Amino acid sequence: VLARAGGARVAADIWQLISSGKLLAGRIELDSPNFVIARLGPTSFALASEIKLGGDDSSLETLTLDDLPAGKLAIRNAVVTMINWNSALPELDLRDVNLDVRRGDEVLSLFFNAHLPAVLGGTLNISGIARGRSDLQMLNWNALVRASDISFRGWRLLLPEYLSRLDAGRGTFELAARGTGAMLAQADLDFGAQGVVTQLGDGPSAKFEQISGALSVIHAGDRWNLSGRRVRAVRSGRRDPDSQFDASWRSGDAGLLDLRARASYLRADTLLPLAGLLPDKDVRNRLRELAPTGEWTDTVFALARGTAAEPLRLQVQAKFRDVGFAPVGR
Repeated sequence: VLARAGGARVAADIWQLISSGKLLAGRIELDSPNFVIARLGPTSFALASEIKLGGDDSSLETLTLDDLPAGKLAIRNAVVTMINWNSALPELDLRDVNLDVRRGDEVLSLFFNAHLPAVLGGTLNISGIARGRSDLQMLNWNALVRASDISFRGWRLLLPEYLSRLDAGRGTFELAARGTGAMLAQADLDFGAQGVVTQLGDGPSAKFEQISGALSVIHAGDRWNLSGRRVRAVRSGRRDPDSQFDASWRSGDAGLLDLRARASYLRADTLLPLAGLLPDKDVRNRLRELAPTGEWTDTVFALARGTAAEPLRLQVQAKFRDVGFAPVGR
């Protein structure tokens, strides 16, 4: 039994029956079903112990949009129980789950909303659309994710390999992203959080009463661009001017090649702990090694080298107060 539901409706595709002689469901609706999903590995799952999902199945690499059945799947007021996620979270229940999946001609759309398990926080809403006829790895997609009253401590337990620097806090965010296949092209994040405790490296934890702002990431080839607007951090009752900054970096297999940034205002010792959340490990490590401190205004910052074999060269132009750096190139 894959799921138990309070009710169900199936609409048949009559035109498909007439043209091909095959009876296919054009629309499937399930009311108040209960699903149990077991995690088998980092990327593999099993639905009701019968259908394996994800994993290292090479057939997914050649799967195309046309291989998926056409029509609509609608699920209302479901309960989804995830078991064996990890030792810290052996069972998670998502409630009031609503899902709509449509597959049409060269398009796949998805709408999802649910109440998260109490340990993770409040509500989650996801919408997305993918277009194209080629395999799934080449589809162009757009996605929008909204989450409210999220518990950072709970998400650290859920994803310790990515969020090990987040110790506490609650927040709300909206993320809009686009890309092709598994490649991210752009992401725009608007966020607000309270009571945040985070850490960079092996130093002491940094506590923030409030953090908010808007971040944008653009990725093309080996180049990443990050911009921040209205970035506000309140720490120990002190509210600094809002920060505005732009950064660009390039890295390869051998590590970071260059990092350039501009900022209107930064208090380094306040915002540096947030660098632990950056996706690029080399950038995180370099910022941790530099360990800048003090107030920076009208700042231009460059860290570059011609090849991976050369040492990084640091250039800084700014108005500053109480500024310091750790030794570079040791």
